[in-house]
Amino acid sequence: MQSTNAKASTPVDEILLPAQAAAFLGVTEEQLHNAVCQGYLPGACIDGQWRFSKRGLSKFCWQRNNHNGSAPWLENSCGPYWLGDWAEQKAKGVIEAYEAGERYFPGLSIKGGRFDGQDLSGIDFWESGLKGASFSGCILKQAIFVGADLTSAVFRNADLSDANLEGAVVEDADFSGAILNRTNFAVSLMSGAKLDGVSISMVSF
Repeated sequence: MQSTNAKASTPVDEILLPAQAAAFLGVTEEQLHNAVCQGYLPGACIDGQWRFSKRGLSKFCWQRNNHNGSAPWLENSCGPYWLGDWAEQKAKGVIEAYEAGERYFPGLSIKGGRFDGQDLSGIDFWESGLKGASFSGCILKQAIFVGADLTSAVFRNADLSDANLEGAVVEDADFSGAILNRTNFAVSLMSGAKLDGVSISMVSF
């Protein structure tokens, strides 16, 4: 009787290019890129080109589907920065993108985001929704908040020198102790705004 000693073969892992990986996950290449940059997906950059393990992506999908996980990086993907569903994560994404050199963040909605203590000089939040956001102690020199919704936002002890808030809504916002040197403060609505202890010099109203 002839016996065979066959070994169970181990499936060979397939390496995917970005377009293939995106198709496998059912997402766009932009969403895939954002996910990798945020550390949500496993990938390796070889000679300037991303490569993905199909087995690794399958494991990721299994873990997400079996642990009620979500994929926040699939939602509201926009440009070079990642925006998820939660204010804290959105703010973190903006801060990381700013540190990487990005300055232009127009039309965002980051209600309640926390940026306390950050140096965000020159950042552009043109017409962004920043209701209830906190910028306490921030350096916001030459920052742009034109047309932004800053209702109930907090700017305590923030440096807004040369910043532009023209047309912004600052109702119930707190600017206590803020520095407003050469700031364009021609806001549209400011009822209830707190300006206690503000340092004002050459401000435009």
